Amino acid sequence: MIPVLLTIAGTDPSGAAGLQADLQVFRDFGFHGASVVTAVLAQNTGGVRAVRPLVRADVEAQLAAVFEDLDVAAIKVGLTASESIAQLVMIGRDVPQVWDPVLWSGDGVTVLAGDDVVAAIVRALPHVDVLTPNAPEASRLTGRTVENLDDALGAAARLVELGAGAVLLKCGHLSRGLETIRDVWADADGPRLMKPLPAIEADARGTGCQLSSAIAAELARGKLPLEAAESAREYLSDLLWFKRRKLGRGRDVVVRT
Repeated sequence: MIPVLLTIAGTDPSGAAGLQADLQVFRDFGFHGASVVTAVLAQNTGGVRAVRPLVRADVEAQLAAVFEDLDVAAIKVGLTASESIAQLVMIGRDVPQVWDPVLWSGDGVTVLAGDDVVAAIVRALPHVDVLTPNAPEASRLTGRTVENLDDALGAAARLVELGAGAVLLKCGHLSRGLETIRDVWADADGPRLMKPLPAIEADARGTGCQLSSAIAAELARGKLPLEAAESAREYLSDLLWFKRRKLGRGRDVVVRT
């Protein structure tokens, strides 16, 4: 049987983020990618122009179609877009689940989730094996200010207290102007800094999507969560150093050529 990974996320017509980027990552790791659309977005490399969440019944029908036919090895969840979809997606599955709690567009300009969605994601945390918020998302999920690494360590620990199996808190927002990026990891053994990676000169679209998808792929391969997360960080770092391109008129994207 060909191994299958599932992404539950929004769309990106430019192919730089969302489920289109997730599927490219799954292919990089040798998996067939299945997808469930939660929202249709009008966006490109310049940013998000419009968001239309699907109704719960449409998402439910997609999930049923996938699970009645395919043996899914792991799930990556991205944009849920509405409380009803977040509630539906958080139904437990007996496979690893990686959640990238998309609350804003990547440039931080467009709000993609209201307080009701945030509350639903918090309720879903006991079903999450690895949660991958950035600093602003961790702040919103915990209600805590996250402005430095000490704040990040505390917020990551709090998210584990709320039920997440493990948390990779992305600290790129806190590392601008520095030579290295030190992300934060937390699990049942407590919070700590992950190994440093070289900082990237310029930002790119879809980095959070690709990181969480790579973690899902590594979990499906049988790696433990921390090992999967460190491997995924190195994979993403290589993409950003060697595959980042100016494709459109906005932010850089990862182009696999």
